[in-house]
Amino acid sequence: MPERRGLKRPPARLRLLADREEPLLGFLVRRGGVSEELARAAIARGGAFVRGKRVRTPAIELHAGDRVELALQARGVSPLGRERVLHIDDQVLAVDKPAGVAAQQDLAGGPALPDLCSALLRELGEEQAQALLVHRLDRGTTGVTVLARTQRAQSALLLEFRGHRVRKEYRALVSPPPRGDEGVEDSSIGSRPALTRWGVVERYAGGALIAAFPETGRTHQIRL
Repeated sequence: MPERRGLKRPPARLRLLADREEPLLGFLVRRGGVSEELARAAIARGGAFVRGKRVRTPAIELHAGDRVELALQARGVSPLGRERVLHIDDQVLAVDKPAGVAAQQDLAGGPALPDLCSALLRELGEEQAQALLVHRLDRGTTGVTVLARTQRAQSALLLEFRGHRVRKEYRALVSPPPRGDEGVEDSSIGSRPALTRWGVVERYAGGALIAAFPETGRTHQIRL
């Protein structure tokens, strides 16, 4: 039987160096050896990085020497357990995100939450397996994450989050315990304001469980 060529499994991640000026999509097809459809899907999913920064525009212009990375697929993905599903309907999916799972593709690699949720929806027999990101939790944080199942639901939910009409509550164990029972942390991360209101839920020997309510959405805001 003649050997079949050209059917190699695409790599999980491409790491390339731009050799001339051209749009990102054309470069990935030309130098990465992937189809335009696959490249577009990876870019839309948030898996494309230029000079270490995430990009979502296929037509962005590259320059010679630019470092380009593209996450195409995750290997050895462990399905998200059904017990993580908190709510599901035809518009919205709410899950308990495990620690260690990124909300979207990043340079650390591994499966992102929307991919895991899509796999779970297929496992549940749902015809519509799309899961669209609406907000993010840090990779090391576990908690409720809401994903949209349609473009219309995603647009509506994004308006709610951007309009600060969604109330977020985090629970954290702290040591030593705070002196008071409630307070406000008003500081900055980098040059951006970071405001968090908090209250003690329960005190322990040498520590306390607090509820934190971030008014802004800076990375690592609760931990810092």
